[in-house]
Amino acid sequence: MSVCAEKIGRPRSEETPSKVLCCRSINISNPSGDKRTFQILNDELISIIANLHVQLEGGRVELLKKRERRQRDFDQNRPLPTLPKEQLPWKNQEEWRVSMPLQLLHQLKSRALEVVLPANNTEVIVKTLNEMQMHANYANLIFDYEEGVRPLWNNILNGLQNIRGYLIGDLPNLMIPSRQEQRPAAMIRVRALDRKEATLQIDGNKVSAAIFDLALHLYYLLPILKDSRSLPLFYIPKCDHPCEAQWWAQLFTLLEKEFALDAGTIKVTIQIDTFTSITLAEEILYRLKNHATALFIHPLSTLANYLKSFRNQPARALSNLSGIEKQEEWQNNILAHLKQICQRRGAHLIVGHNNFLLQHRLVGPEKILIERIIEEEFLRIKKSEVTGIALYHPRLLPLASNYFHPHPELEEECSKRNFVPEDFFPHSSASRTMHEIRPLLKQSIRFLYHWFKGEGHAYGEFGQDNLTTLEILRWYIWHWPYHRIALDDWGVITKGVIKKSFEEEFENLLQEERGHAPISSIEFSLWTKAKNKAKELFLEELLLEINLVLESGKL
Repeated sequence: MSVCAEKIGRPRSEETPSKVLCCRSINISNPSGDKRTFQILNDELISIIANLHVQLEGGRVELLKKRERRQRDFDQNRPLPTLPKEQLPWKNQEEWRVSMPLQLLHQLKSRALEVVLPANNTEVIVKTLNEMQMHANYANLIFDYEEGVRPLWNNILNGLQNIRGYLIGDLPNLMIPSRQEQRPAAMIRVRALDRKEATLQIDGNKVSAAIFDLALHLYYLLPILKDSRSLPLFYIPKCDHPCEAQWWAQLFTLLEKEFALDAGTIKVTIQIDTFTSITLAEEILYRLKNHATALFIHPLSTLANYLKSFRNQPARALSNLSGIEKQEEWQNNILAHLKQICQRRGAHLIVGHNNFLLQHRLVGPEKILIERIIEEEFLRIKKSEVTGIALYHPRLLPLASNYFHPHPELEEECSKRNFVPEDFFPHSSASRTMHEIRPLLKQSIRFLYHWFKGEGHAYGEFGQDNLTTLEILRWYIWHWPYHRIALDDWGVITKGVIKKSFEEEFENLLQEERGHAPISSIEFSLWTKAKNKAKELFLEELLLEINLVLESGKL
């Protein structure tokens, strides 16, 4: 459907007219024929998104080009960026702190425990909320679109419907307090800077998914939030550089003007998960100081970005992935570095936890071992004295609630430590075996099966497989044949070896699935599609970024 640009854009109010900027064409794509599409994407909302697109798209594209240049520096093994000097103006100890109004502190109450949920999965959301009432009624919710939701339009609409239903207390079988101020706080993790939304095209270009998600949810949820005197709370993923933080800050400022909100009303948690962003975390926080409440670090996402950044350096290829995940030194160094920053600047520090690397490997009594490992991880994170933890599996709520209770937020000053870049890097163990690789191939097939079912996530016993899972597995496996690295029990790994192993693990997986229930011809076709796609994605000569994979239609 084409919409004439002149016909959109009635003002939201006399105080905040939504002036339509110059754009030649607006197209709405509705391939699924969802009847909600043209009700949701009305003229006023399209006008808001179009104006933001015209003002910000050029800057977004330039920021992605800068990412590519930084990656070329890594590829060419140029000297690593160093930690900023103390004399830089924004590092002045006294001059600035993030804005934490009393309204926000009342709304969040505590950030000791948060749960990441796929925004479109009503069943998981309801089950988790009911579980929280029994074990951790102080926990917060993160409705996620970035990692655990396949970016199909009906999934986005279902996510919006779920979040709205939660805010007004209208989800089925929900056993939570009727008063909104007594319910867990809700945050929304929008899609990242490099993602696009296919439903809406402006001047022939898909709009930024970040702009689309923020505008869509503010447009429909702000009236509900205002009624309960709540602030709009968001997570922003994969902020790689202070320049990107500045782009987000500009977007929030424009949104606040558009919706007649006071400056700094929109509050965000910033995900820090690349070497560059960890190194420059304080300046990133500074650029977003009027909107930021916390930094968020997910060690496994950091691991994926490490593998990606140093893809052309065989000496940095990692082995024994599950062992690296449990290494404490590099994770503790990152947490100590970020904690120092958050304490100086009055921000919270949240650590993500998703134990997906072990969940598909152990069965029967051995699962007890995983629970012990998870308890050790919880204890280590608790000892690091961060503000709190974000879980990716609701099953861990009872266990986590034993370790993470509401408490004062990073009040005590930690002793200052000086770090060098290598302090933030994981290191391989001596073991390099095919036994380490094979379960990961099967895990990737399993996730892609659920992806092609339209789900975008798959729950195991203790963790959630999602796009970050796929990224880690792709980059980890890709290093071995690309650099022709030898395994201790096999010899040099080639593409042929990986292809053969995919086929063998596929047969093992089918046997496992047939042990639960017969596999129909339709399901078999879907499993086969998942296996073939996994082989294709893992064995590309030049591995594409996940946003480019999505954009190309390969997923």
